[in-house]
Amino acid sequence: SPLIVGDLLFIQPGGSSGKSIAAFNKADGRTVWLKHGFPIGYATPLAIEHAGERQIVFFTGAAVVGVSPQDGKLLWQYPWETNQNQNSASPIYADGKLYISSATMHNPEGGVLLRLKKGANPEVIWKGKLIAMRFDVLTLFPEIFSGYLTQSLLKLAIERGLVEVHAHNIRDWAKGKHKEVDDKPFGGGPGMLIKPEPVVECVEAVQQMATPGRLLMMTPQGRRFDQRMAEDLATPKQYDTTGSRLLLLCGRYEGFDQRVVDLLEPEEISVGDFVLNGGEVAAMTIIDSVVRLVPGVLGDEQSSIQDSFSRGNRLLEYAQYTRPREYRGLEVPEVLLTGNHPEIARWREQDARRRTERRRSDLLDD
Repeated sequence: SPLIVGDLLFIQPGGSSGKSIAAFNKADGRTVWLKHGFPIGYATPLAIEHAGERQIVFFTGAAVVGVSPQDGKLLWQYPWETNQNQNSASPIYADGKLYISSATMHNPEGGVLLRLKKGANPEVIWKGKLIAMRFDVLTLFPEIFSGYLTQSLLKLAIERGLVEVHAHNIRDWAKGKHKEVDDKPFGGGPGMLIKPEPVVECVEAVQQMATPGRLLMMTPQGRRFDQRMAEDLATPKQYDTTGSRLLLLCGRYEGFDQRVVDLLEPEEISVGDFVLNGGEVAAMTIIDSVVRLVPGVLGDEQSSIQDSFSRGNRLLEYAQYTRPREYRGLEVPEVLLTGNHPEIARWREQDARRRTERRRSDLLDD
């Protein structure tokens, strides 16, 4: 997108003939200056004031650069080349620091935090290969996750550094010779409760292992988990070299001592109006839902947008077909074979609405 600052409009057409960055008079379109020879980038320019000096930051296809808005003079540059010149994420500036990234499935270069310096090129504060989504699972049975973490898309996401999953045994924070983590409830009643000390101390210790993350408690008494919540959890809230982080606290037996909730104030989440033997399966459900929303995990990121309940389609998804064209007397709808994309889109929209009306009419109220 172009950037307007005062009377000037800045754009980045790209090119090697000294015309890759330009400023125009916004009122009449007159060229104010046209300079430099950087390949095109796709990020919106950024206006900043650093060390008392106004400048425009351009994230080009080969470098991030700062130029003077008045005459286009190059003030500084930091090289950043990707294998397809896909520098499209807008730079972020705060407190003399600039962050840029190109962490897509095609360009796993990661990100870098720069400290800007007046009259000189920036210095690197840190540089990360990838910004991963980190999950920390706090459980009494970490072995449950050993098989789960080696399957399908999650395994590939972990291998490519897009996702990290760490399982922590709450019992490691229990005291005494027998490492007891549960006891009978005061006032009587069936079953056993998980004691507050090992849980609270486990959470506190795990939070300190990286930038503190959002703490989610798996409980049938929590807020109902849905696709909108998955989208919210997948949206980065904090940044460092590890990116976003979620801690999933899994209960067992009759649940946690109430003081765990009072002291830690977790977000309480339920995957449905039913009771499981423990929170581990619920945690896997949340991990599975969130992971597929992390950029680069799916081969085609549009697929998650059009799924049932998702950002691009809050209704149920339309019916889909593949080969063969006919099977046991059932044929693929003719419109899907025509190649007429507007008609196909119209059919899919109508089919999604029909399915929703029949199966989940409550979604139409939203």
